[in-house]
Amino acid sequence: MMNPVENTAYNAHRTEETRTFLLTNIHPMPNHPFKVRDDENMTALVESIRLYGVLNPIIIRKAGSSYEIVSGHRRFEACKRLGKYDIPVIVRDLTDDEAILTMVDSNLHREKILPSEKAFAYKMKMDALRHQGTSCQDGTKRSDEAIAENADDSARQIQRYIRLTYLIPDLLDMVDTGRITLAAGVNYSYLRDFEQFMVWSMLFNGSVAISTEDTEELKNASRNHELTEEEIKGHFREGLATGKEKTPKKPSVKFAFDEVAAFFPDMKPKEVKNKIMEILLAWNDARQDTGMGKSTELDNVIMNGGEAY
Repeated sequence: MMNPVENTAYNAHRTEETRTFLLTNIHPMPNHPFKVRDDENMTALVESIRLYGVLNPIIIRKAGSSYEIVSGHRRFEACKRLGKYDIPVIVRDLTDDEAILTMVDSNLHREKILPSEKAFAYKMKMDALRHQGTSCQDGTKRSDEAIAENADDSARQIQRYIRLTYLIPDLLDMVDTGRITLAAGVNYSYLRDFEQFMVWSMLFNGSVAISTEDTEELKNASRNHELTEEEIKGHFREGLATGKEKTPKKPSVKFAFDEVAAFFPDMKPKEVKNKIMEILLAWNDARQDTGMGKSTELDNVIMNGGEAY
């Protein structure tokens, strides 16, 4: 089976229609930041395509003598695993920057995204926006603010993710696996590559620890001069109980906003926090007045979202 021939009318009017292309004539986009992971979601996708076929065509564009995937890398991989030889596609006439924007926007809202995937996706999108001149052209909006308008992260958080692209691969892997926090990864990203490697070596050994506050001190020290191995080790030792007593972390209870939002409609997170504290204070006063075992009415109010208040 041959790939359909693109005609000039298609390119001129940018109309879209579903076609069928050979897998061998399609290749992934270079530097695509979203990994095709062999997880339960991939297993479910493979099974769905096996039973029902590809319900949503992938998006591709002409790239040299073949075609490049813009959106649909996981569907493409699933078809390969199933031994299929073709796949439904939509061909779009996209520039490099347009292809990057389409690729990033079609993947950023996936349920499970690694920090490294977000980091490189945000960086690619920011570079593309700057190339296009669609941000900052009126002097009022930065690229990170433009991205934040259609993302789940704030402009500040987007900048933090982009900083992760300055990490050496070994440290970036530790952020992805949760060995180090996002905040610590951001601080390490300001270190020189050889300093990062020394940090990774100590973390990989697993015999030392360091707090997020100490990674901030390490970043500031690196700004002043190149750090030696002994200096870096010194910061790690300060993170242990070997002469510098650390204040024990206070226990805390945390809720995701969406866990409690239904009880407090039309309230912002800060307002919800204040309302919860108001309810708890009233509940505690009632316990003092009526005794520990006689606060059933207020307990019920709390369970129903504090509507009595």
